[in-house]
Amino acid sequence: MWLLVAVVLALVVAAIFFLGLGSKGDGSVVARPTMPFLPPRFVVLAFAWLLNALATLRDRVLPPEMKIIEMVHAHWQTQALHAVTRLGIPEAIPLTLPAGAKAWPSVESVAERVGAKDVDLLYRTLRLLASVGVFREFPGRRFSHTPSSALLRADHPATAKSTVSCWAQSHYNGWRGLHHQIATGEMAFMHMHGGKDLWQYYNEDDNKEELTSFQKMFDEISRTMTGPLVWDFDWERVAKDVGRSKDLVVADVGGGLGGVLAMVLEALPQAKGILFDQSTVIERAKSSERWTQGPLQERIAFESGSFLNRVPSADIYVMRMILHDWPDDVCVKILENVRRAMRPNGRLIVVDSLLAPEGQYTRQVPVSVELQDLHMAVMLNGKERSEVQFREVFEAAGFRMLSVTHTRGIFHLVEGAVAQ
Repeated sequence: MWLLVAVVLALVVAAIFFLGLGSKGDGSVVARPTMPFLPPRFVVLAFAWLLNALATLRDRVLPPEMKIIEMVHAHWQTQALHAVTRLGIPEAIPLTLPAGAKAWPSVESVAERVGAKDVDLLYRTLRLLASVGVFREFPGRRFSHTPSSALLRADHPATAKSTVSCWAQSHYNGWRGLHHQIATGEMAFMHMHGGKDLWQYYNEDDNKEELTSFQKMFDEISRTMTGPLVWDFDWERVAKDVGRSKDLVVADVGGGLGGVLAMVLEALPQAKGILFDQSTVIERAKSSERWTQGPLQERIAFESGSFLNRVPSADIYVMRMILHDWPDDVCVKILENVRRAMRPNGRLIVVDSLLAPEGQYTRQVPVSVELQDLHMAVMLNGKERSEVQFREVFEAAGFRMLSVTHTRGIFHLVEGAVAQ
C-alpha cells in the first residue's frame, strides 16, 4: 500500500517536473524551462517505470498486424514534422493569442505568411500533427501551439528545430541502406550517398545547410540533456583524484561548440578548458556568446585538429558522444592518443549511452539505446556499448575502467585512468 502511494506521489511530482507548464485553456503555450533542475532520482525511476509499464501493456493488447503497420507508418510523421519546420510554420503561429485577436490564425493566413501555395495540403498536414498532440486545432481550420509544437520554433529556449531537420534529411535517407549493410558489410550511409561518408557529404557545398543543422542539433541536445552529466557526477572528486591544485586543465575532445565544457568549467571553478575539434567547428565556437562574454572567456583555449592524429595535453579528458561514432579498433587508436597526451594521474571521462547486457533491453524514453546503436551503425559504422564492451576497449588502449555513473538522463559516464 505504501509503495503504491509512493509511486503515485512520485508520478505527480514527475508530471510537475517533466511536463511543466503547458497549454492554457485558450490554446496559449507557456514554454517550460530547458532544465533548471532535475527531479529526485526516485521520481525519475518512477516515471521511467510508468512509461515502460504502459508501453508493455500497449504491446500486449495491440494486435501484431496493427503493431507492424504502426511501425511502417512512423516515418510519415517524421516528414510531416520536417515539412512544417522547414516552411517556418511554427514561427507563423504565435505562442499566445495576440492582443485584440478573437481567434487563432486560420490555415489560410498561416499559408500566406510563409508563402505556401497548397493551403488544403498544409491544413491536412497540420491536422495530422494535431492528431498526435503537435499543434492544436480549433473550429474554422485554425491552429495554436501545444508544448510539443512550440519546440519546433527557432526562438524556443529548448528548440528542437535543427534536430528535426537533421534526422529528416540525409540521416533519414541513410537508413534505406540498412539491408545492404547487413548483406554486404558496406556502410548504409555510404551506399545511399554515392560512396561518401557522413563527413565528406557534409563538406560538400550543396550540403552546408545540413551541416549547420547537424552542429546546431548537438547544441540543442547539450541545452536539454547536459544537466545530468554535471549534476549527477562528482567532478570535484575527479579533480581531487588528479591531485593538481593549480593549472588543472579539462579538454573536451570533439566538443563541438562547447556546451558540455562550459558546464564542467562552472562545476570546476579552479580549472581551465581546452575545446578541441575540427577547424570549421572551432571557428564557429569562438564566436559563441558563452565564450565571448562572461567569466568563462578567460578560462578557455581553442585548438583545432583531428583526434585520430593527436589531442592536446590535459588532466581530464571529456569525450561526449564520440566513441559511439567509431568501431572498436578506431576507438582504441583514439584512446591511445589520449593516453599519450594525458598528464600524470589524469582521468578519462567518456559520456555515451549504455547498452543493456545481451538479452536485455533498455526501453529508454524517448529513444531506446538499441535504436541509437543501429543508427550509429547505419550512419558511421559505429556502435553503442555496454559496460563490458567499454571495459574491453579501455583495456585494449592501455586504460583501466574506474567507475560507471548512471545519471538521470539518457547519457552516462564511464571513468578511466591509465593502467599501471
